[in-house]
Amino acid sequence: MGDHLRLVCPASFPENPGAIDESAGVLSSWGLQVEIGEHALDRRGYMAGRDQDRLADLNAAYTDPHGVPVTNRRNGPAPGEG
Repeated sequence: MGDHLRLVCPASFPENPGAIDESAGVLSSWGLQVEIGEHALDRRGYMAGRDQDRLADLNAAYTDPHGVPVTNRRNGPAPGEG
């Protein structure tokens, strides 16, 4: 089995939500074990869910005992967030 990788959306909602599954498929074909963050497809306005849920996905990835590398899907700065 390959390394673990987790896809998260720590800022804006993905323009094409199906791209997450597509990305997971490509990464899996490279031999990686891919997990999608629990809240990756949540939506709250233009954001990918509530602040605390996006943070929970990042914390879960960073504290995973398997040493999961983290990547994010199409996210830039989150305007208006302090």
